[in-house]
Amino acid sequence: MITVSKISEQGTVNILLQFAYDLSFKNQIKSIPEARYTATHKGWKIPYDAVSWAAFKKLELQFCIQNIEIVQNANIADGPLTNKIDIHKKNTHF
Repeated sequence: MITVSKISEQGTVNILLQFAYDLSFKNQIKSIPEARYTATHKGWKIPYDAVSWAAFKKLELQFCIQNIEIVQNANIADGPLTNKIDIHKKNTHF
């Protein structure tokens, strides 16, 4: 299972993907444009945009979203992790 969260580093917002080492997950995530490993967060980061989020979802990997505020009726400019619920310190599995 991959844990998805939002991180901000040096003014840049990214989606952080964390999981126990799995070569298959690693190779699939590396296929996402601009995916980079971050030793600081011990996971993979991808841009916080609709294109990267769609590429991740297309992989059809199981994931849970953690510690992300999801705003009701937000538009895509607010980011790809937008839905109709608010989840702080809760896990949502997909």
